Amino acid sequence: MQVIRHPMHCPERLQQAVVALGSFDGLHTGHQAIIAETVKRAKAANIPAGLLSFEPHPREVLTPDAPPFRLTSLHQKLHLLKDAGLDALYIQRFSRAFAALSPHNFIQQLLVDGIKVKEVLVGKDFIFGHRRQGDVALLAEAGKAHGFTVNVMEDVGTENGHRRISSTAIREHIKAGEMADAAALLGRPYAIMGRVIAGDRKGRELGFPTANLRMNAMLRPRYGVYAALATLPDGTQHKAAVNIGIRPTVSGTRELLEAHLLNYTGDLYGQPITIVLQRFLRPEQKFDSLQSLKAQIAQDVAAVASFIE
Repeated sequence: MQVIRHPMHCPERLQQAVVALGSFDGLHTGHQAIIAETVKRAKAANIPAGLLSFEPHPREVLTPDAPPFRLTSLHQKLHLLKDAGLDALYIQRFSRAFAALSPHNFIQQLLVDGIKVKEVLVGKDFIFGHRRQGDVALLAEAGKAHGFTVNVMEDVGTENGHRRISSTAIREHIKAGEMADAAALLGRPYAIMGRVIAGDRKGRELGFPTANLRMNAMLRPRYGVYAALATLPDGTQHKAAVNIGIRPTVSGTRELLEAHLLNYTGDLYGQPITIVLQRFLRPEQKFDSLQSLKAQIAQDVAAVASFIE
């Protein structure tokens, strides 16, 4: 899969493609169904299969003061898409200038002149262009005029059919600490990727050293302790007791993810690791002493050791 960062100037060999179009935050099972159908249709027509997405996420640009909400960073998307069968990931830089494009200019510059799409797949709620004036009906009408097909994919639902799979529903589960429910909609456990930063070494002083990650633009899961798996750069996995929050017992003020890797010794500073949250164990709380905190961490570590096999 080739990453195209300027799709308005797309290489000729990746033009004339079947393209899935959207933000695809989370790359959940609904998104996966659209991507699989895109690959299937492209293979049948013997033309490239691509996914067109936007970075940063439009909400980060249009509502910069809103709380962090992202389910997947660009790095995670690249990792999750590498075996999807796509030929191209077209990444359009989203800015206020791009947001000001009319729906017709969006279609002309990006889809027609840039990628020269043959077929576009979108969800039924896809909206685009200045003030969100473009919708699937307008896109389909433009397709007739410009010679490309538009296929609107039906929503994918949960097994019992009672709930539509959506990034919004997944965010609700994660913010509530409902990791099994989030995983069912994602098609995999929820993971956070990042580089290990230096902390205040309080965990080391307590006998439980931690690898610390900033959350940045990622959605904040419910504050508390989680049973997790940590994947290191060499591909090895370690059970981990993870705390997400502000650490009130030590008068913390910044949000942080702290992961204590069981049976691991080594220096991870500056290295990228992936934390896969498996189960919410307890809410974050303030203890009356460091000794009480240390005793609770020992219980958390024991719970992680017995839960994750």
